[in-house]
Amino acid sequence: MVDGRDDGVVDYAATAAVLGRYQPAPELATLDGVGHFFHGLLRDLEGVVSAFIHRQWPSVGSVP
Repeated sequence: MVDGRDDGVVDYAATAAVLGRYQPAPELATLDGVGHFFHGLLRDLEGVVSAFIHRQWPSVGSVP
């Protein structure tokens, strides 16, 4: 999950607490200074999501 620490819609601390109850806990990527809709920071969001995808499936995007 990707969450902005400055989310004004869903409290970041509450989200982190709920995710911490799962076993295993889901990966939580946190972006500082980011609100609920990632306004102006979509490249940062893209980087986090892309890194996650490549960790899970290293062959994604590789050229045969």
